[in-house]
Amino acid sequence: MKNFLILTVAIFTSSLLLAQENVETSEVQIGETSKPFSIMIDGASIISNGFGAKATYDINEYLGIGIMGGIVKYKPSESDEKYLIYKYDYTHRINEGALVADGFLPMANPRSKFYLSLGVRYAELSTEVNDAFYGTTNESSSSRTGGIITAGWQYAETLPFLEKAGIVFQVGLGFGNAGRVRWNYSGTKTEIQDGMLIDLKAGVKF
Repeated sequence: MKNFLILTVAIFTSSLLLAQENVETSEVQIGETSKPFSIMIDGASIISNGFGAKATYDINEYLGIGIMGGIVKYKPSESDEKYLIYKYDYTHRINEGALVADGFLPMANPRSKFYLSLGVRYAELSTEVNDAFYGTTNESSSSRTGGIITAGWQYAETLPFLEKAGIVFQVGLGFGNAGRVRWNYSGTKTEIQDGMLIDLKAGVKF
């Protein structure tokens, strides 16, 4: 885990230094930095029957800081969980919040950027088990604080009919805290683990 954190920090720092040395600021980029605030809806949470959002402030064209949080509620399918042969129905609910820092490396198109996001996420997990005959049989919970890292592509566009606002999209993949859940078949124990993260966000800049 220590080597993983060192590597991610090194990549994050290198991307910022490379951007500062090789990218010339254009008039369009100056226009983009005049809209430092972003509020985005988390599409990955919505897909998982929940809701999440991310709010950030761009310090400059290379670095932004922000917060994000959400609620995810989902049920594993029979094909994913072998213990469902016992006719138990599992429901997982995750409440989470995170502090994040986004590093940007502009591309040839000034509206497009490669981003690397590092953060610390706190997550609370509750698991409920329902038996086909007896209803709710067990409930368990867990909480955990850990790091997250995501990387991908961001696109921002100023809308001609909104002089003080624009739209922004982020698509990427990552790894980190609350990416995976583990539990026993009776539901008496549940655990938050590191796992793959999907970054799919859309919102406004102003």
